[in-house]
Amino acid sequence: MGGELRVESALAEGSTFTFELPLRAVECASISAPEGGSALEVGGAPGELRPLQILVAEDNPMNQVVMIGMLKALGYTADVVQNGRAAVEALGRELYDVVLMDVQMPELDGLAATRELRDELPRARQPFVVALTAHSSDHDRRRCFEAGMDDYLSKPIRLDRLASTLARAPRIARDAADPSALRRSREAR
Repeated sequence: MGGELRVESALAEGSTFTFELPLRAVECASISAPEGGSALEVGGAPGELRPLQILVAEDNPMNQVVMIGMLKALGYTADVVQNGRAAVEALGRELYDVVLMDVQMPELDGLAATRELRDELPRARQPFVVALTAHSSDHDRRRCFEAGMDDYLSKPIRLDRLASTLARAPRIARDAADPSALRRSREAR
């Protein structure tokens, strides 16, 4: 990627790893986001901004930092959860347009979490689920789509691919979606 990686190490003190990447800066518009906390998409037609509520489901703290940084570079903010179970619970409380779902997580992996979301959430509350995985074979991709995921990004995730994926994500109609529907569905079981 045209960057540089350095390490400084001292016996019994530890090591410091530093890296630099020559990334292109992205201009972000600054306007108030509706519904207190939705993010803004930069892209599409010139001057066109579209709010998106984004949830990142990722168990690795470093990957969380990288994903939040990439989203910020594109003009978005996001909520973060550590596993699929927490993602399902978050979607039971909040409306999210997009879930960036790591496939391999503890408690409930991304595939099982997506199946559960597809089975339990009403159609009006179905988020656009994007698989995040280091596995990029056709078999892995097929498993993600069979689980109900809408798109697929292989790690390491490129900023341009993330941007184009988010540009395709539909926004949930806030007036049509009932956030208590998942809770009622579980209570009825």
